[in-house]
Amino acid sequence: MSGPKKADVEAQLNIARNVQRKCANLLADLEEATTATILSKVNSLLDQATTTITALRREHKALTGDFAHTAKALIAQAEQALDNARSALQQAHQKAAQAESLKQQANHTFAQGEHLYECAAESNRRLDPHYRQPEMEWAKQAQALFEQAASELAQAAQARRKAERAAVEALRLAGQAVATAISSHQHIQALQAEAEARRRAEEEARRIAEQQKREAALALAQAHAAFNRLATLPHDKFCPGKADRIKRSLDAADQAMAAGQFTEATSIARQIPEAVGQLEQEVIQAQQAFERRRAEAEAEISALAAAIGSADAQLVAQWSDEPQALAQAQSALQAAQHAVAAEDFAAAAQQAQAARQALAQALNSAAENRSADEKRRFIGQAIMDALTELGFQVSFEPGSRTEPLRIAGQTADEQGRGDFDIALPLEGEVDFEVNAPAGDTTCVAAVQELQKRLAERGIRWETTDWGHAKGAVDRSTTVEHKPRNREEQAQHPSRSHQVSQRSPGHSGH
Repeated sequence: MSGPKKADVEAQLNIARNVQRKCANLLADLEEATTATILSKVNSLLDQATTTITALRREHKALTGDFAHTAKALIAQAEQALDNARSALQQAHQKAAQAESLKQQANHTFAQGEHLYECAAESNRRLDPHYRQPEMEWAKQAQALFEQAASELAQAAQARRKAERAAVEALRLAGQAVATAISSHQHIQALQAEAEARRRAEEEARRIAEQQKREAALALAQAHAAFNRLATLPHDKFCPGKADRIKRSLDAADQAMAAGQFTEATSIARQIPEAVGQLEQEVIQAQQAFERRRAEAEAEISALAAAIGSADAQLVAQWSDEPQALAQAQSALQAAQHAVAAEDFAAAAQQAQAARQALAQALNSAAENRSADEKRRFIGQAIMDALTELGFQVSFEPGSRTEPLRIAGQTADEQGRGDFDIALPLEGEVDFEVNAPAGDTTCVAAVQELQKRLAERGIRWETTDWGHAKGAVDRSTTVEHKPRNREEQAQHPSRSHQVSQRSPGHSGH
């Protein structure tokens, strides 16, 4: 009768622990903080737009006739922009809630795996030689749950990115809603001024006895009132020169009125309100397009600022492939802000968006490198434990993203014969050296004993270059952390961790 032994369970637990580390959710809090910051900005903009539209409704009540109709259309336009932004905000909240639910499910699955893992590890510590069938089963179930949790966390990360994109879209629409509400408010105030001017002109015209003079005076007063409405619009910015042409027509009507040419004055003056209305529409449309581009740029800038604010500076500096990514993002943020100040909104949006993407890539590489360092430390600890069991005095340097983890195993020999020096990089081939004279085969035995001890821990050490050693058994080898039997190998073919080893041509090995 046979069954899994303590070492078998220990190897399976090592496999499960490797899988467990894939469940590290380093970026979840950062991504959630970015989305929350953006949504807070959206709420602030929506409050501002709501307050402005409330004021519009009050002022609309004082208008009548065409003025009231125009004001109603402006309010409807502002309300539609606000509704669009609120709908986008609701979608962003729904996506964020979905991402949170997925993360909670993954955490629950991970907790179940942790419980089974701890049960297996605790029970496997007993010293009796009996088979450990339950412990092996718990360890395998823990591994399966860790794999499931990793998959669920990946789904949650994808949902968080969708929520962030939805939040940025809501931020853009909220900025556009504020700009539309403010523009409508300014327009309605101009309508109020024109209505008041027209009322006074009509009262004055009624006092004019002569019909032609009265009509000319009324048309001219209405023309002046309509033209004065342009004073609140940025027509020189968006339609330069067109207001000057209307002013020349208005001057001509004034001159005809002064010369007693009332019919001509009336004819010229009556064309002016229509010309003003056409120019007004052109300016408003141009201004809305301008504000839309500004809102898009400011939304991208706000999203970049939120990403910078929620980024882990230490994680980026220590582990990212681009350690300067955060500083570069801050420089891009300033450049985009300057571009907005210069009204180059397309450049601002492009700079902010590119910087945010680069920062996201830097954070991803930092998370991957940090995870690789954890795996490297696991292998390094196993090597140090094995060297200690073999009687070596062990010391190490932890390593970094660019520097290898270094392990030194020293013997009692004053000349340092038999000392081990091992360097584990974050990825790629591992160098090691055993200090022994050329032709000395004791170093081969030491390496082979170390191989045996590591194999008991589920790590296979093989050597690709024996240097000056003689009597080496194999010539093409690697160091791997792999399952212990063919059945486990077939079940988990993608779970092995492999690091190639290469011995440099030193005086020893």
